[in-house]
Amino acid sequence: MSEPNFNLGGGIQTGSLRPNYQDQNTIRTESNHPVRRESSGSGQFRNIAQLEEYGKNNNPQSPEVQRKILQQREQSQREQREQREREQEQRERQKNGTERRLEEVYQRGQNVALVSSVPSLKLDYNEPVGLKPIGKTSFANCILQILYWSLPEIHRQFYDYRFVNDRVKDVNMSTAIELEKMVVEIGRLFAVLNAFDYSFADPNKFIDSIQLGDYSVTDLDSMKFYEDLIKTLGVALSQSSTKKFDETYFTIKETIEYTRNSDKTAIRAPEYSTRTKINIPVANFTDLMSSYQSTLTEKIENFPVSSKGKTASVTKTVYPSEFPPIVCFHLDRTQNKRLNNSENVFRFDKEITLESYHKSEIEYPENYAPLQNRLAQLENFQGSGKSVLEILGLSLQVAQEAVANEYILNWTKEKYEQYTKELNQTKSEINQIKEKYGDDTPTTESHQYLLSGIIVHEGQQGLGHYFVFIHQQETDSWYRFSDTNVTQMKEKEVFQISFGKMSSTQTCALFYRVANSTSQFPSPPPQLTDYVSKLSSQQKKESDYMSETEKQLQQPKQQQQQQ
Repeated sequence: MSEPNFNLGGGIQTGSLRPNYQDQNTIRTESNHPVRRESSGSGQFRNIAQLEEYGKNNNPQSPEVQRKILQQREQSQREQREQREREQEQRERQKNGTERRLEEVYQRGQNVALVSSVPSLKLDYNEPVGLKPIGKTSFANCILQILYWSLPEIHRQFYDYRFVNDRVKDVNMSTAIELEKMVVEIGRLFAVLNAFDYSFADPNKFIDSIQLGDYSVTDLDSMKFYEDLIKTLGVALSQSSTKKFDETYFTIKETIEYTRNSDKTAIRAPEYSTRTKINIPVANFTDLMSSYQSTLTEKIENFPVSSKGKTASVTKTVYPSEFPPIVCFHLDRTQNKRLNNSENVFRFDKEITLESYHKSEIEYPENYAPLQNRLAQLENFQGSGKSVLEILGLSLQVAQEAVANEYILNWTKEKYEQYTKELNQTKSEINQIKEKYGDDTPTTESHQYLLSGIIVHEGQQGLGHYFVFIHQQETDSWYRFSDTNVTQMKEKEVFQISFGKMSSTQTCALFYRVANSTSQFPSPPPQLTDYVSKLSSQQKKESDYMSETEKQLQQPKQQQQQQ
């Protein structure tokens, strides 16, 4: 009689097996197969050998045997899992102090190199302080550095800010408290940039206070952050001075006029607008000022000039009336299909001149505007660019020399005398009105500006990293701020990178500061000085702790090298 062959790994193979129906420990199942009872009554086997022995004495195809085989497998897997867990717990207990410290560092989110995640002690007190990146916020760090270094006069407003219930108008109390927190945090951050003992600081509290949101890494979003921040600060500090914060330091005021191209007459009353940045098209231009001048005039076809649907060809002219201490130029590359600056070098000067136009607000009599329009028609006859007297003078010359027709000659002389009289009379009436009411002729004023900051994007479009070049006026030196890394640069290198001579960089924005402005940084008040001192002490403890951890991590490697 052949013995049964059990394959416990992939099923059961059986030979012939005669059951012993006389065995008292044998029962019949519903399928009429005898199954041997377990003498222990537990239904469990200590090992595979016991299971095989059980299978020899019972029919392996019975449901009872199959059930017990599955139970045994589950128990075996459970015991293996418990064994692995015990071994893992034992390894955890065997970790030394260095490994636990390193684990704590990773739990704090420091998923970078140990040494680079800790600021170093500054060798020079005047050395600039970098900012730690919080997620995708390198553009925010650039804006914060520009605000700090370009406008020392605004520091005092943040340092001395005091919350007053009625300070922020037109907002509820919860919003006012949030605005207060934001101003307090930017004051603390500026105090840290002023007097921190270490190479970079953490702007996390300020970023959280403004609820930054999901800004992507594009230059448009960096400008959106700039505009939103300036606007929000303007609301928060609206009652701290006679003028609004954003209007005083960042807002460009302009007058917009529309004139008909045919006769140069105004088709509507002037419009007044404000903005915190000037969009500069890069495509088809090679330098900043030529592009800027192109934005001041625009020819528009089919412009509506009446409620009845009548249109005309007009020219839109922008007259800047007031420039703030800081002027931001946003280099708009949306129409530039080329992806890198090396194919489109765009230059700008360290010093530029901006002209503002001032026009007196005078209430003239009702006949003044028609006289101005008539003068414009006479001096630009039917949009020809020539006055009516110039055209009639040429006609009179032709009539005298080539036309032997006395009627035409007399008519031309008569019209020339008529328009001469009308032109002189119109000018005389306009001058009389101006002598009585005042002159509204626009006057120009020149303003000198010095380049203060250059925001540069490095990498592919839609990806990459922002850094900023900042000029320190006191020392006439340039620094590159790339989050935590601050490096002094030569001016030649700064412009070489910013002009677009590096294939992987694009200049996104330029910040110009009015010349002869103050460059002295006010000292933080005592309460903020104490805050910075405590922060420096806390950072020293953290740095010492990390340095000790680093040394202990290096010891095993040194021992292995010695062996």
